[in-house]
Amino acid sequence: MQWIGEKMRIVSSDSYHSGLNLQKRIKKHEAFEAELHANQDRLTRINKKGMQLVERTINGSEVNKLLENLNEEWEKLLKLTAERGQKLKHAGDQRVVNR
Repeated sequence: MQWIGEKMRIVSSDSYHSGLNLQKRIKKHEAFEAELHANQDRLTRINKKGMQLVERTINGSEVNKLLENLNEEWEKLLKLTAERGQKLKHAGDQRVVNR
């Protein structure tokens, strides 16, 4: 959850407004998206292990709540990342139009 929180702070910044180094920010964002994609398998493994714990332990409902929270935060991160990608693309398009 801490990792997701750190990534949320990064993707929530509004640095796409500045025209300076826009191409560099787009490249960084693409790398950010690749990092998220690379960690999707990790999330899948956590969910699988978590569901095994839910089935095997008395505290299964607590584990299930943690998994739900984790998956909700992951979905928020993916949504924010997609929105930022769109904003960067729009900023790039605007920059081309204004030339």
